[in-house]
Amino acid sequence: MAKAIEPIPVLRGKAAAWFEEFLKRGEKPSAKRLEQAKRDREIAVRMRPLRPSDEPK
Repeated sequence: MAKAIEPIPVLRGKAAAWFEEFLKRGEKPSAKRLEQAKRDREIAVRMRPLRPSDEPK
């Protein structure tokens, strides 16, 4: 039987302040990352699985 999952401890003090600020700022989309994601999608479309059994039906 699996062990019980321990809850994440509540953050206090500087750690809590830093984490709240980190979540507020979030991740801003950058033109460089958007362009890279577009190129990655184009490459992924051209890829084929190694085994025929892995191809979508």
